[in-house]
Formats: sequence, C-alpha cells, structure tokens
Amino acid sequence: HWLPGHEVLTGLLLHLVRDPAWAGRLLSLAAGTAAVPLLHAITRRVLGDARAAALAALLLAVNPMHAALSATTLGEVPALTALLALTLACLRLADAPGRPSFWAAASIAAFAGCSIRYEAWPAVPVLVLHHLLRTRRPLGAAFLGVLLGAFPLLWLAERARLLGAGLLASYASTISGAGEIGARPVDLAAGALSLLEG
Repeated sequence: HWLPGHEVLTGLLLHLVRDPAWAGRLLSLAAGTAAVPLLHAITRRVLGDARAAALAALLLAVNPMHAALSATTLGEVPALTALLALTLACLRLADAPGRPSFWAAASIAAFAGCSIRYEAWPAVPVLVLHHLLRTRRPLGAAFLGVLLGAFPLLWLAERARLLGAGLLASYASTISGAGEIGARPVDLAAGALSLLEG
C-alpha cells in the first residue's frame, strides 16, 4: 500500500544521480533544508513575530530527528516539506485568492505531499475549511478542495476498483493495511464500512 510519490521523485533524481541510495538521500537533504525557511515563513505569517519565526526555524534545524531523517532515503522529510509548502501556499491563497501562482503552488504541494505519505491527507479538509472561514467564498473553497483532494480521491478510487470494494472500504483497507489487490478487505473497519456502503 505504499504511495508512489516518493519513488517518483527519487526516480526523477536518478536522471542526475545514478545511485538510487544517493538520489533518495539528496531528495531528503534538499527537502530537509527547504523545510526550515518554510516553517519560518509560516510562523512569521501566522504569529507576525520575527523572533518566534526564527526560533521555530532554529528548533527544526537543530532537531536531531529532523537532521537524521534528512540524511535517509525515507519519505518523511519530503512529505513534511510538501505539507509545509502546502500550508504556506494556502495561507497566502486565503489572503490573495486571485493569484493563480498560489493556486498552482497549493495544488503541486498537495499532490506531492499526499502522494508521499497518508499523514498529509487530513491536512486537506483542514486547509479547505481555513480557506472557507478566511475568505467566506464557498465556491473557491470547493474548488480548492477538488484541487487539494485530487490525489487522495484518485488513489482511493483506483484502489476501490482493484479491490472490488467501495470507496470507503478502500480507505479503510488503505489506512489499516488490510486487503490485497484482487481480494476484498478482511479487517473489521473495512468490513463495517463496506456494509454501510450497501
């Protein structure tokens, strides 16, 4: 049930670096480095305090777990960076909904983050709700929801097709790790949700 985003990004880097282990590490290193100024920008935008933003960025930069994961081939740091980029793009978009570049940045960051780690998926409804509350534009929030939720919905629809199950059962099997392609999910949550779908 691994999402494809991390492998795709690593594969793109393989055109520059022929060693898969180094390509994955360079991806994590670049993402880990980019996460620091992104967190600074988010903190400054939300709190309006340059010192708090500098402290948040410093704490992330010296965090041993962040440093360690930034030197691995794992997808956690690229997903975090995509989520930070998504958050910043959505904050800017709420302030200037007429800027196409913010829509594009939010869409790209959401697609990257949601295609790397499932943990990015819950950010989508939160950021859409933030946009709605901030702008009071339901149509814009709905459009943002479609853009940001494109990957999770497409992924779940394809898994539902392959599993021969409904969308909710596909989600349950995705998050629980149950169910093989071509077989119906057998875990309790997936079974309960498939009953609800009728």
